[in-house]
Amino acid sequence: MSEHGLAFCIAVLGWWLSTGAILYLNHQHESTYRWSALAATVLLVFSLSALPHVSQQANTGGAITGFCLTLAIWGWLEMTYLMGILTGTHNQYCPANLSTGERFKRAIGASIYHEIAIVVLGSLIIALSWGGGNQVATWSFITLWLMRWSAKLNMFLGVRNYNHSWLPERLSYLDSYVKRKTMNPLFPFSVVLGSAATAWFFHLSMAATSTFGELSNALVGVLLALAVLEHVFLMLPLGDAALWRWVKLSSKD
Repeated sequence: MSEHGLAFCIAVLGWWLSTGAILYLNHQHESTYRWSALAATVLLVFSLSALPHVSQQANTGGAITGFCLTLAIWGWLEMTYLMGILTGTHNQYCPANLSTGERFKRAIGASIYHEIAIVVLGSLIIALSWGGGNQVATWSFITLWLMRWSAKLNMFLGVRNYNHSWLPERLSYLDSYVKRKTMNPLFPFSVVLGSAATAWFFHLSMAATSTFGELSNALVGVLLALAVLEHVFLMLPLGDAALWRWVKLSSKD
């Protein structure tokens, strides 16, 4: 298998399984949350402690490990958010008559603790990987971070196909911050810039003179492509929820 094919399989499978696992655990009874959060926290601590060593491994195994560690760290962030453990100061529905500025202020407040945690963990990943020849974990996290912000801004400005059914009841108020529109001014820029960044990482992968260079850049490139695809799902009437239908079928709630 070529390095690009390997990167595609790892990134897509990791994205699909990690998202599904988080949604599955989130749809279990709330009494299970403490154990899920504890297990995720142990994995988080292990991932962070392994980063200094992994960042020195500029080989195929190091690239794959760095990518997987980032998914584990990001999974902790998403899980603690969806379980209501790490959210924000506002947990009420957004009034319909608010100005855009006030609605934006409240939207930030609804997830401010979560956003701070992202900044802290992102800074830790950069610091722990600093100077290493393997920066897959850093670039993967930055990709998830920036594309998530882009997706949230697009939802705030207005999207056509937001799947609010995945939100648990305790976070249903977040739906009031999302506008429904067929297009918004940011969306074309998000897709074009995301696609350009994807093309750049694949260019770096094709131009690499080592197997590690090919694989590491391809992993980030595929992750960016998936993030762009998720943006497209927000605006086009596509049934992306079917990708994780097994989560609801397996849910105990």
